Amino acid sequence: MRGLGEYVRSLVERISSEDLAASIEHTLLRPGSTARDLAGLVEEAEHHGFHCIVVPPILVREASSITRLPVCTVVGFPNGYGTIRVKLVEVEEALSDGASGIDAVWNISAYKSRRLDYVEKELKSIVNAVKQRGAEVKIIVETSLLTPSEIVEAARLVKESGADFIKTNTGFGPRGVSLADVVFIRTAVGGSLRIKAAGGIRDALTALLLLDAGAERLGASHSVQIMQSYEELKQQVK
Repeated sequence: MRGLGEYVRSLVERISSEDLAASIEHTLLRPGSTARDLAGLVEEAEHHGFHCIVVPPILVREASSITRLPVCTVVGFPNGYGTIRVKLVEVEEALSDGASGIDAVWNISAYKSRRLDYVEKELKSIVNAVKQRGAEVKIIVETSLLTPSEIVEAARLVKESGADFIKTNTGFGPRGVSLADVVFIRTAVGGSLRIKAAGGIRDALTALLLLDAGAERLGASHSVQIMQSYEELKQQVK
């Protein structure tokens, strides 16, 4: 059995700093985010080579005008209990403003109420609306509010909707993402649905473990801190 140190060393050897950066969606979703914060976000993302930036809907148009990086935004955020019609309006406005990706919170209340017909209708409506415009769509299921069996079912529902990704958490729930969340999803759907792990990722080791468990993207507001800790981790395992 390999020791922990050897395993961590293998992670650093297999996942370069460039690969780690390219998996990160650099996020600015805290309440009160401003245009000044946006400028800093763009500078950091371009410097480190992050995959994209994720901003509030109100900042999408400005973000699209100051960076060539993909701009992603959120719909139904963070609680997901808006109606389908409202979410579709949000999708249309975001895409018209220049967003190339949508992270939509599914209706957690409807799911918990076992209104699965409604959930399936919502998912397909959102996915179709986004894909018709050639954009990428991720569905946030908020694993912090789900049991393991519900996480498995959620993954299957998102897969059937045709979404590009399932995203674990908003970052506004009772907890962030766990390794178990990613393992449950990957076990349920195999490689047929991509995973974005998000919520509470603040260091490189956590990021690397999530990627190794099956996540392909990471949503993080502490992205620069993650990259700094990667260099420290690299030195530690030499």
